[in-house]
Amino acid sequence: MKGYRLKEARRAYVAYVKGRGFSQGTVRRIESLFRPPNPWTDSKDVREIGEADIASFRQALDEHIVKRSGKPLKLSSKHAMLNTLRGFFRFLERDGFILVNPIKDMKLQQPLFLPRALPIAKVEALIAFHNLETPFGQRNRAMFEVLYGTGLRLSECARLDLSDIDLREGTLLVRNGKGRKDRYVPITGRARDAVQIYLVESRPLFAERRDSGALFLAARGHRLSDQSIRVMVRGTGQKIGIRVNPHVLRHSFATHLLEGGASIVHVQRLLGHQSIGTTGIYTKVETGAVRGMIEKRHPRERSRRRPPSA
Repeated sequence: MKGYRLKEARRAYVAYVKGRGFSQGTVRRIESLFRPPNPWTDSKDVREIGEADIASFRQALDEHIVKRSGKPLKLSSKHAMLNTLRGFFRFLERDGFILVNPIKDMKLQQPLFLPRALPIAKVEALIAFHNLETPFGQRNRAMFEVLYGTGLRLSECARLDLSDIDLREGTLLVRNGKGRKDRYVPITGRARDAVQIYLVESRPLFAERRDSGALFLAARGHRLSDQSIRVMVRGTGQKIGIRVNPHVLRHSFATHLLEGGASIVHVQRLLGHQSIGTTGIYTKVETGAVRGMIEKRHPRERSRRRPPSA
């Protein structure tokens, strides 16, 4: 028998997204959606949720103060939560929990988010930090080279298996990416060299106790988790004074390619974006870099900065 309380409907939605192979990050967003500042109780009947309830939900988001920072929620955070809520009600409508979707026609204010890309010199410093004379250094160097050299998402990097990499052809198979789609991406020469060293010299040491078949192994031979990779990347940055996470490396990959003259269509394919509009946000970064070049190189701009002659 179908339960119509919010708690039961939420549980059904979580089971649905897990069954479809969505990431743990998606599941966590769904579960956090129904914690404060959500004004609804678990016993609320989803059939009774109307536009007024949606308005109260949005108001709660607007008024919420984040404990850690003491500031209101960022527009991007509110947008993500409302987008997740819209997916939840789309599921409720499709599975017959509700007849009318109260959020169907809601307009969301798109946040303007310019990705933060690291200067190339800082990326090189992060990679060079890992000493190729040690097994962990070889593994971590290979991981950094793959993240920056291919633009993989954190979860995609963690899911890589040995069978997904073809060093002879110089390709990686990214399985079950966003939208549950597979794609092949080329692996750069530096990343290929780093992975080759790791596979020959270090990975066999990690695999002695247990070999999970994963490309990147922890010391005991099991697959490195998303969290382990995230901590390693952030920790490396902290040691050399750089704020970084795996997503920043992905942004840097895309931005540096565009600045180097790559086609946005090619970058879209490499990143695994379903819509070129998603990749289009990087063109704003590229435009800023081009503007800086014009101001530095264009003769009229150079003359504008000269002090007037007496």
